[in-house]
Amino acid sequence: MKTIIILLLLITTPSSFAQMDDSSLLQSLTGGMQTTKAQSDKEDETSEDKANPETEEKAEINFEDPSYGYTGGKSFKVPPQSKFSTKPLAYFGYDFFIDAPTTFAQVKNTPVPPDYVLGPNDRIKVVLYGSFETYTDERISRDGDIFIPEIGPVMAAGLTFRQFKESLNTIIENQLIGTQANITLGSLRSIDIFVLGEALQPGMYNISALSTLVNAVIKSGGIAPTGSLRNIQLKRNGKVVSNFDFYDLLLKGDTSNDERLMQGDVVFIPPITKTVGISGQIARPGIYELNDDETLKDLINFAGSLKPKADLLSVDLQRIEPLNDGYNLMQINLNNDLKLKNGDVLSIHPVADNLKNAILVSGHAKQPGFAALIDGMRIGELLSSQDDLLAMTDLNYVLVKREDKQTNDIQFLQVDLEDVFQDKQSESNILLSEKDEILLLPSLLTPDVITTRLIEDDYTTNEKGEIVMVNEWNSSTYLRKSLMQEAVSLEETNLNVESEFSGRYKTQPTEIQGKEGSIMRYYEYSIYDYCSLPEDIAISTIESSGFRAKKSVPLEDLGDIKTPKDVLDLQQEIENERAAKSNSSIAVDITLFCREQLLKPFVEIIQRQIDEDGEEDVISVYGNVHFPGDYPLTSNMDLADAIKAAGGQKNSTYSSEIELSRSDVTGKKISVYNSVASYSDTNSMTMKLKERDIVNLKEISNDIKTVEITGEVFFKGTYPISENQTINELIIRAGGLTEYASVDAARFIRKSLQESEMQRLENARSELKRKIVLSSQAAGLGENPLSGGAINQLTTLLTEDTPQDEALGRLVIDLDAIMGGSDLDIILEDGDKLHIPKVQQTISVIGEVYVPNTHVFKSNLGISDYINLSGGANEFADSNTIYIVKSDGSILSPDQLSNSGFFRASSSILENGDTIVVPLTVKPFSAIRATTEVTQIIYQMALAAAAVNSF
Repeated sequence: MKTIIILLLLITTPSSFAQMDDSSLLQSLTGGMQTTKAQSDKEDETSEDKANPETEEKAEINFEDPSYGYTGGKSFKVPPQSKFSTKPLAYFGYDFFIDAPTTFAQVKNTPVPPDYVLGPNDRIKVVLYGSFETYTDERISRDGDIFIPEIGPVMAAGLTFRQFKESLNTIIENQLIGTQANITLGSLRSIDIFVLGEALQPGMYNISALSTLVNAVIKSGGIAPTGSLRNIQLKRNGKVVSNFDFYDLLLKGDTSNDERLMQGDVVFIPPITKTVGISGQIARPGIYELNDDETLKDLINFAGSLKPKADLLSVDLQRIEPLNDGYNLMQINLNNDLKLKNGDVLSIHPVADNLKNAILVSGHAKQPGFAALIDGMRIGELLSSQDDLLAMTDLNYVLVKREDKQTNDIQFLQVDLEDVFQDKQSESNILLSEKDEILLLPSLLTPDVITTRLIEDDYTTNEKGEIVMVNEWNSSTYLRKSLMQEAVSLEETNLNVESEFSGRYKTQPTEIQGKEGSIMRYYEYSIYDYCSLPEDIAISTIESSGFRAKKSVPLEDLGDIKTPKDVLDLQQEIENERAAKSNSSIAVDITLFCREQLLKPFVEIIQRQIDEDGEEDVISVYGNVHFPGDYPLTSNMDLADAIKAAGGQKNSTYSSEIELSRSDVTGKKISVYNSVASYSDTNSMTMKLKERDIVNLKEISNDIKTVEITGEVFFKGTYPISENQTINELIIRAGGLTEYASVDAARFIRKSLQESEMQRLENARSELKRKIVLSSQAAGLGENPLSGGAINQLTTLLTEDTPQDEALGRLVIDLDAIMGGSDLDIILEDGDKLHIPKVQQTISVIGEVYVPNTHVFKSNLGISDYINLSGGANEFADSNTIYIVKSDGSILSPDQLSNSGFFRASSSILENGDTIVVPLTVKPFSAIRATTEVTQIIYQMALAAAAVNSF
């Protein structure tokens, strides 16, 4: 506001002395910090200091207006526009006095206005030249005169500067013939004035004689909110000589009534009287002071002007009604010149954000956004060719959402743009209506279109001018960020808890440290701003390119790194790991996810909108289609339309038998009826669908099943198999066994058994971890609780001793009987592996012996002999539970061995390739049998390893 006033005051005509009094006002607004150029003809000064205003740091000003224009965002949804306002109204004009200067230095080298009234202490400079030359620089005496040589005293006080010049020139012409005079004013006197009434600091002030009423008000600190800005009185000798309206200065830049002050003047500020507030769609909302003759039009004029979004038909007036002990709310017309009362509050509300005569294009669109609707416009005019679409747009399924203006119900139409492009007269070239939303879907999205964006915090400036973080956002982006931060906090907490029991995590990863000083970065993954991808899809995408995500590296792997070789080994392991999915499958996953994200709001609308039959207008398409899922039931949708909505059929679809399931509510039961359609039958494909219909496309199986055979066969390798093919047939296809094959030691691995055994082992390990932790907290009667070291050792064993896939999934077979045509022959499955080793001549001893080793088989040696050859059982061995793993994978338990008396003469029990296992002795030391169970699991792993590695 101050800057505007200064600019207005600068527009003056230097030759005009009628408005020279404004220079003092200009000086007051600029704080008396004006720098003047040195003049060559200055006679009263030898130098002048230049005042440089201090550089002050200014708060950043926001020139954005988020409410300007249509604020409905990317949809036709009309956001709520509350009539309530939590921002209080402020009195207009009083902020003008904030940080106003309180001292006003005299303006040097500024022409004195001709009507300036001279008084005592004003300095007058007179230069006489011609027949008589002299220079006089004298102050006006208390008697009001000035002494000039050769002339004598001349009366000056009480005269204007113009009158004094005219009088002195007349005297000089009469007394000093041939002499002329140059008369100027030097330094001016100061005067004492009073500022009284509702000033912030009322009192007497000594100011420059050129000061005006405004200077005096500013000198006193300004006007209090209880004082009037409209009727400031200048009193001289007890009479009001002028009234000043600050609104003229603030709103018009008019200083014509800003009178110059004289000695003893009084500036009186009366209390404020009539005030009226105005809020809403106005340029300057606030509380304004009105005179008795001013009306509604004057108020709007003071408040600037109406904003573009002001609704002239939605204007409320709150008026105090003392008799009713409250307020009366009235709706008024701004065109009427209404007489306002003290305390009235006018609220001007905005028009509704209701965009009309428009349609919306969204989704996988080249130019998403609103488009103007022309009468008779069809979709083929809006999207006339492929050039109007993004690459990989699904032409066969375009969804149009339409709102019924009468019922507000939502209906959906389906468009095939391929038909529209080929024939503008096609039924698919539908006529568009106001507020139609056209949703375009992608047919394929590749990982290269993913955009990674750093989510940055938003900052603003508070009332103190400090830059602070915004603590409230309306964007879903920050919602996702807050959830990520919450997840990080939970992960940090879990690591802290786990470290208390395991002792393995000495430090936490820096990327999840939430302490002060750490750097937390969060990223958002999106496609064309219409699809936000979750982190797991982003990880799968980078893994599919050959890199392993950092998350998938176990923490225990990092803890095992102690040497440079360990680093190289881990790096090699990471490089060797590849994701199971190919780029094509990742693209399908991304496309399916984004299509579901685009369609989800539409499906949810339908699920909330139940038709007359109480059914949701949704159909489902499953089976061998590109994008199975739920889809809106569009107008006149048939079976072919439903398949197009799901992206069309894939290869190997059994097109002769497309199932359509339809439910029918009969009484309290729901009956399901199935019918079959065929692509070759046009009538069946044009069958109209109903609510909750389910379409299923069957896939013709074309998977090639393979098995692998290795070892002692003539043609080892991978073989495709047909249904019901057996092991014996596979061996025949592989050329049969070599003469060195050990039929008894054949190892048969089944993939499905591998997976189930691994899952059981993982479940057992998780259960044991839980029991170990619980055992540290409570012990039974006569039992000792687990110590921290024991817990650490047990959890370490469970973590590190992880079995390999090859050690699991073995199915014990009798290969000799199978090759002999026995009924024990096994039908092969996809992924089966058969390994036939060479004939072994060894016996292995593992477990709790001093030197686990492998020995040459001798028929005259028994179990105890081979144990003694390995150094004998150590002090940790449990000699009562020794068992044997046979070369075919079967086991002789301790009970079976004890019946045969193996410590005496058991050589007949052992055969080539067998493994003797000496278990560990376990002594319970906790409230549960934790150590026993851990040992059993670990030795099961050793058992599996022995069965694999010994043959």
